[in-house]
Amino acid sequence: DVGVVVRVGDGVAWVHGLSKAGYSEVLEIESPDGPVEAFALNLMEDEIGAVILGDDRKVAAGDRVSLKGTILSVPVGEELLGRVVNPLGQP
Repeated sequence: DVGVVVRVGDGVAWVHGLSKAGYSEVLEIESPDGPVEAFALNLMEDEIGAVILGDDRKVAAGDRVSLKGTILSVPVGEELLGRVVNPLGQP
């Protein structure tokens, strides 16, 4: 299942063509500068609103998007206590 970014704005990529995506499913956007992860938040009939978890300046209309097959999750443990982490749980 492959989709395409239709437009980008305010940290959200609007994706067309991923009809099998589920809520909070992790997506991988193939930008010219390397992959950028996002997660499906707004599931509509024709489009998905995906929150971009990386640098949104790298994402542009026309970029290919694929499903990673995982749900957004953040790993936890002693090593993360007191640290600042991004939405993917990376310090």
